[in-house]
Amino acid sequence: MVASALAYWLLALSAVLFGLAAWAPPLQTAAAVLDLGVLVLFMADCLYTAKPSVLRATRLTGDRFSIGRQNDVEVRVYNEGGPALTCKLRDDYPVSIPSDVREFAFSVPENGVSTLKYKLLPRRRGAYEFGKINVRYLSALKLFWRDVKLSATQQVKVYSDLKALHDLSVKLSKSSELGELNQKKRGQGTDFSSLREYTVGDDAKAIDWKATARRDRPKTAPAPDWTSPWRRPHRRAAARFRATNARSAPESDRRRSAAPVHRP
Repeated sequence: MVASALAYWLLALSAVLFGLAAWAPPLQTAAAVLDLGVLVLFMADCLYTAKPSVLRATRLTGDRFSIGRQNDVEVRVYNEGGPALTCKLRDDYPVSIPSDVREFAFSVPENGVSTLKYKLLPRRRGAYEFGKINVRYLSALKLFWRDVKLSATQQVKVYSDLKALHDLSVKLSKSSELGELNQKKRGQGTDFSSLREYTVGDDAKAIDWKATARRDRPKTAPAPDWTSPWRRPHRRAAARFRATNARSAPESDRRRSAAPVHRP
C-alpha cells in the first residue's frame, strides 16, 4: 500500500496549518480537524476499495524466442466483479532481456479485461524465466495505491533465429553469385532464359529443336562450360571410369587399342 499524490497534498496542508498555529493559535484546531478528517477518509477508502482478489492476470507468449528478433509478449488483466480500476503494471520478465516497455498505465473496466503488449529482444541463447505480474491499482477515494502480485511463472528458451536463417538460405539459393547448381542439358527443359536467336556461323549442333518448334524460329542453346568448377568433378569421375575400364579390359584389347593406327 502506497500513499497517492492526493494523500500527500492533504498531509502537507495539515503540516502547514500546524506550522502557522505558532503565530495564530486558532489554526491549530483547524489542523487537528483536518488530520482527523484525513484519517476517517483513509479508513473509509480502505473499506470501499476493491479487494485484490477481483484481479486476475495471464501472460501469453511462446515457449521459444529467437535471438535478435522482437518477440511479442501479451498480458491480459481481468477485473472480476469490481468497479473500474486505474492500474499500473510491471511484468517480471527476464532482466537480461531488454524490453521496449518497462511499466504500463491503464484502466480496467468493470467486469472487463485490458490487453497489454510489449516486445523482448534477446541477445543470447539459453533458458529464461518469467516471474510474477505486479499490478498496482488506485483506491476508491484515490488516497492510496494497493499492490497485488499475481503468480504467472513461466519458462522460455531462446534459440537462434531459425526464420532468419531459412530466409537467408532461400535468398542465397536464388542468388546468381553462387552460379547454377542444376546444369541443364542441351535441348531439354522449358526455360528459355539461356536461349538465343540462331545466327549465321553458329554451330548447327547447338540448335535447340524443341525450343525452335515452340517459337517457330531457330533457337540455339549455349554449349556447356566445362571449365566451371561445378563440371570438374564430373570430368574427374569420367577419367576414373575410363581408367578403370582400361585396366579391366583383356590384354589383347589393350594391345589393340595401344597399337598405332595407320591411315592411308
